[in-house]
Amino acid sequence: MARVEWTRQSGDDVEAVVAMLLCTEYPNAWRIRPGRGDGGVDVFVPLSDDRALRDVYQVKKFASNLTNSQKRKIRTSLEELLKTAETERWEISSWSLVMPLDPTPANEAWFDQMTADVDFPCRWVGLNRLDLLAAQNPMVIDYYLRDGKDRLQQQTGLLAGVIARRADRAPGEALQPLDVRSDLMEIYKAINAYDPHYRYELSMTASPPTGSSEANRPGIVGLAAYGSPDGWLLISIFARSLAALEERPITGEYSVKIDKGSDLDTEYRRYREFGTPVSLPRGSVNVRLSLPGGLGIIASDDNNVELSISPSESARDEHTETELVVAVLSPDERTLAELEVELVERTRGPAGGTRTVWEDPSKFVRLEILASDYPNLTVNMRITSDPAGRRPADIVDSLEFIANLHDPNTLAVSTAYGPRQFSAISTSATGRERDMSAVRLAKVARALVTIQQHTTRRILFPSSYTGEQAREMIDVAKLLSGEAISFTWPEIRVDLEPDQDLPFQVGDEAMFRLVQALEVSLDSGRLEVGKRMAILQGRITELTATQLVAVPTGEDRAQMLRFDGDEQPGRVQTREVPRPD
Repeated sequence: MARVEWTRQSGDDVEAVVAMLLCTEYPNAWRIRPGRGDGGVDVFVPLSDDRALRDVYQVKKFASNLTNSQKRKIRTSLEELLKTAETERWEISSWSLVMPLDPTPANEAWFDQMTADVDFPCRWVGLNRLDLLAAQNPMVIDYYLRDGKDRLQQQTGLLAGVIARRADRAPGEALQPLDVRSDLMEIYKAINAYDPHYRYELSMTASPPTGSSEANRPGIVGLAAYGSPDGWLLISIFARSLAALEERPITGEYSVKIDKGSDLDTEYRRYREFGTPVSLPRGSVNVRLSLPGGLGIIASDDNNVELSISPSESARDEHTETELVVAVLSPDERTLAELEVELVERTRGPAGGTRTVWEDPSKFVRLEILASDYPNLTVNMRITSDPAGRRPADIVDSLEFIANLHDPNTLAVSTAYGPRQFSAISTSATGRERDMSAVRLAKVARALVTIQQHTTRRILFPSSYTGEQAREMIDVAKLLSGEAISFTWPEIRVDLEPDQDLPFQVGDEAMFRLVQALEVSLDSGRLEVGKRMAILQGRITELTATQLVAVPTGEDRAQMLRFDGDEQPGRVQTREVPRPD
């Protein structure tokens, strides 16, 4: 392709082409259209999520040696940028003056003097760099300066060559997948050779595509599928840059036919007001889309289309809260449980209402807050809890939060930083009765967190357990924490060693100290985490050479304690109860 004759192009064409070349070089760049009060910015590349940190490019059409008037215009643009950056609180990482003109030594001296007091790097991007970008992106030059005719002619020739080679195949010769590899590659190259705004990918499947896997691919803006019982062709459309969506937007319209007062009507109204995603089934919507790449106008009737509307997330700024603390408060406003949640989705409806969605780290609790006339809020809550296979420390706070979420307790929120200042909110969970299964899950999780501190074996929440096993885990955690556990004992049987001489006879009272293994049942089997000890006092009811049997002399309750001594589990020590004088 011949070099661009920049001096022969109109000023508007030069600025449009240069801006698109920059946007193609930096796909996440934003182009500021002329006439908006650009603030000294033609193109900027955001370097932070809130777009406050940015590289700025000022595009000028000047293609011959600078006049004093042109220099004043450049200086004015830089001064506007400095003012706008201060007003909008931008942080400029760099500023580039971009035009199809390489600087002379005198120009360089003038440029250095103009930017001497600026506290960010400044550079001159000139003719050599733009010629290189033009050579790397011929479709941009063809589209804006030559009507795309060069690329379109080349594309037609490539496709004609592919078709011609297919005609050379011998009659009856089997077609193998590998035979069409080079042809498909040339087709792919041809359909992407002339469009500076969009890129296209082709794929073929045996069944209709769902679009769910494609929808999250970076840069994708559309999917077009064509099929029959023999297979489906999927054409994926990708924007080459953010600026492409303004230069060549994908436009469309739809109309709905929904019964007033129906559930679908309610869902659609929530979308209109808050941007809540909605799916419109067949029979309720007509769609008309204008797609690029020769795909043309796609129109439907209300019997063959389903439409899912998922609004893009509304922009966040530095004042947007992304973390909150949500708490369950008792009627006397004591904090029973609290949970940190993170903003995962933020949308705005066409009617102006906002919707924020918050999740806790375990993803057990999901809050949807709808706001149309602040401070009046609607809060919907979704609770799921499948702890099996999860680390107890990761889920215990969530499970305790769920266990306390019942009447007469209330829900409240606070900022995540600084002193807690909770504001009560009403939720769809109001009216919940206490869920004892949720209480048990929380107690077991808290017990396993304690037990994990006493073993190097990784503990995961069991997939199933009995009520007795749950009580065992809770009791073991108490013992490991230094608490005593009360229990009842109807009798005790002690196996005696051969030739063991005991100073007892039936009817005597004795003291017994038992040392046992401290164990819990998990999916992986029994896990030993320590030792426990109990001291009992009983009356001997049976005594043989191999066994001693005793029953409580009075109270049949005793206490179990954690034991850190050297004795091995399974040992029972006995001694005579002193007789009163």
